[in-house]
Amino acid sequence: MNDLRPMSLVAPAALLCASLLVAEALRQGSPIPSAIALVALGVVTSLLATRPSLSAVLAGASAAVAYALLRELLPTAAGAAFVALIIGPRAIRAFTSLGRVLILSLSALAGAIGTFALASADHAGPERLLGALLVTSFVMALPLAVSADDPIGGALRSIARKSRGASRVMVLRAVALRRRLGTALHRPTRAEGKAIEATFTRLVELGEARVEALAGGATLERAMRAQLATLVGCVRALDRRAAEHEGLEAQHDDTLASHRRGAETEASVLAELSIERPETQHEVH
Repeated sequence: MNDLRPMSLVAPAALLCASLLVAEALRQGSPIPSAIALVALGVVTSLLATRPSLSAVLAGASAAVAYALLRELLPTAAGAAFVALIIGPRAIRAFTSLGRVLILSLSALAGAIGTFALASADHAGPERLLGALLVTSFVMALPLAVSADDPIGGALRSIARKSRGASRVMVLRAVALRRRLGTALHRPTRAEGKAIEATFTRLVELGEARVEALAGGATLERAMRAQLATLVGCVRALDRRAAEHEGLEAQHDDTLASHRRGAETEASVLAELSIERPETQHEVH
């Protein structure tokens, strides 16, 4: 499981709060060294606040650039972009579209509120500065509190780390299927969703039993293979249904385009006739 517990939100939230303070302080230095330091700050913060990956490096560098471009004209927008881009890799990992939107929205809101609170406490007393830091740290924890991984996906990844051989390959394939279902164009119906979730749950149970089993591993692997085959069949059925739907839409678009071309041809013919008619009447007279 990769979700953060409430107490473990403190460190990354404080890190994001501190990154805003440091980013603001870097504006007082020389342009080139400050720009390099700001990019380094964004990259390091993104790596620590999410997880080490190439997307975190790119997101942190983009956050630094966005902050530098927006800070003079729109300070709150600069803070919103800075935090949203830093936490962006976490939003990408979210299992549902709603989760991705919620994480990004809360991140932008936290960045804007944090920037405003810290700016309001600038050159103020220690009590006001402490209050601003507490408010900023609290709002920074909001996007981190949103679950980025669904429980089944997290359980499957945990099993994969402990598994070896064929079991590990099957569990990793189940993780890929889980991700594929999360981004499917056509969601399963409620009944289909319940059946799919039950199959994933059963696969998790079998995977955990296989990790702990000292004997009977072949039997458990056969059961895991059967559950995985069911999931593969479900995903392929959903893909076929999506392809058929897209084919119908494409056919409908082709029909509309054909009707449109016919109407345009008829209109052009009528326009030519309306031009030629006065000339013909003139010749008759």
